Amino acid sequence: MSRPNQIITVNLNTAIDRVLEVPQMEIGAHAKGRQISRYPAGKAINVSRALARLKCDSIATGFVGQGEALQFEQFLRSTGPGRIICQLLSVRGQTRENITLIDPVLHTDTHIRDEGFEITDADFHRMMSKLGLLARPNTVMVFSGSLPRGMDVARINMLLMMAMSGGAKVVLDMGGDMLSQLIGLDASSGGESPVDAAAGDVVDVSNVEAAVELEDNPLWMVKPNQHELAQMLGMSELKDDKQIVEAALKLARRVRHVVVTMGEAGAWLVQGDQVWRGTVEMDPDRVVNTVGCGDSMLAGLLEGYICHQALAEELSDNSDPGEPLAAILRRGLAAATANALWAGIAEFDLAQVQEIEKLVRVERYEPAGR
Repeated sequence: MSRPNQIITVNLNTAIDRVLEVPQMEIGAHAKGRQISRYPAGKAINVSRALARLKCDSIATGFVGQGEALQFEQFLRSTGPGRIICQLLSVRGQTRENITLIDPVLHTDTHIRDEGFEITDADFHRMMSKLGLLARPNTVMVFSGSLPRGMDVARINMLLMMAMSGGAKVVLDMGGDMLSQLIGLDASSGGESPVDAAAGDVVDVSNVEAAVELEDNPLWMVKPNQHELAQMLGMSELKDDKQIVEAALKLARRVRHVVVTMGEAGAWLVQGDQVWRGTVEMDPDRVVNTVGCGDSMLAGLLEGYICHQALAEELSDNSDPGEPLAAILRRGLAAATANALWAGIAEFDLAQVQEIEKLVRVERYEPAGR
């Protein structure tokens, strides 16, 4: 058996997340609320925390404001039972603080996003060096979340190419507009996408030359939601299952694994021409908080792909994916659902996820006339 894969989460725009419960919230009116939690976060940080709940280790890197660096390190160290190795790079400026307002009566979540530190040229080159050291053929690098000030498409492209040049499997979970540019679906990206650049002979990244064959190392996974997938393809919306599947299959020509999330309606997993649909039988009244469900789902998918080495090897043998793909989607949906039953993010445990898995229904999808 080959050496187990290592998961590295890259959070370029970390945050302090503050969650308040405000019953029957009305915009413009005075409201009484209570603080449920306040903790270090960011989408990739949430992925590492959810992985730890699933007893899966990871390395968390990215940027953090120098005043909050110790808080992040202590917080990540305390999350378990899996281990999180904190390798965040401190930068000048303050980590942003986001606020989520949860209305338990109306079942709504309102998100207020702050603006934090700005990345300098020196910070960017430090991150390039960090990823150059971490990227190996046995690593999976998860780039998740928004970009801080000072980062643009060209720079994130360079980070992705650095990861791919080291042999890492690259996972993207970003906004639809950003994904379309990074995958090369949008000619306005201002440069080659990592996929397009990988198809060339040589990639020049800050004087580092690396040949990356597209056939051997394309983008490994993307996880847009239904609306982001439509945005990526320049469509106003995807109206039905047929349109969603056709869009996902189109994206799967450039990315090895495509996961399309649909909130309470479940998710799709596409690999090549194999399409799987997963749904969860769950009483909606049990849902407490949807913040972090997408991050928890991604952690569940990665735990299935990476920590279950036998499944990863079976998939890499180009055999019929069959039950392994269904099991992976089932684990991802179970982790997302478990997260929704808690007020905080990644507060579930593995036993709870395993129980919810029994409620997840996964079926192979066969479009009519195919």
